Amino acid sequence: LSLLLAGCSVTQNINVRGLIKADNSDTIYTACNLWYETSDKIETINYQKGEMLPFGTPVEILKAEYNEGSREDIIVFKTIGDNSKSFTLVHPRRFRREEDVLHNYILYMFTNKSADEIVKGKKQEIIYAMKAGKTVKGMTREEVIITLGPPAKHRNPDYTGNSWIYWKSPDTKYRIIFKDNKVNLI
Repeated sequence: LSLLLAGCSVTQNINVRGLIKADNSDTIYTACNLWYETSDKIETINYQKGEMLPFGTPVEILKAEYNEGSREDIIVFKTIGDNSKSFTLVHPRRFRREEDVLHNYILYMFTNKSADEIVKGKKQEIIYAMKAGKTVKGMTREEVIITLGPPAKHRNPDYTGNSWIYWKSPDTKYRIIFKDNKVNLI
């Protein structure tokens, strides 16, 4: 009996609208830039290569699933409008801390705010950099997360730390240094 139970897995579907406090009539948007080479698998690390799906892109969440028996959680979504495209965000457990559950990841990836609402009140040069997927000196932590996505937890265990590591590719990483909560060095 224990051998049978060991092979079982529990799947939990997540209500993304409820999580980000979006009404049924509200549009859901990407909260940060997402890079992809193929739309069937966007990694949590968000390697900065291939095409970029910009923050503020209207999307429809098709599935957000935590699977206890799997090595990764998934979020399937599609863009809204002409040339709609489906994407699968893969959230491998090896790149996160135990308390970094899928719910928290969703809050970094999706929002009920449009691109205009996201950048409201920000300096024009910061907005240009964010839209281009580039970090620049003077950006806040929030602006870096919108620009590059959240830093991978397995190399950045503390989002309040003064140093974050990001990847351009599996072989190329770089560090962002904060001073007084703003980017000081890249």
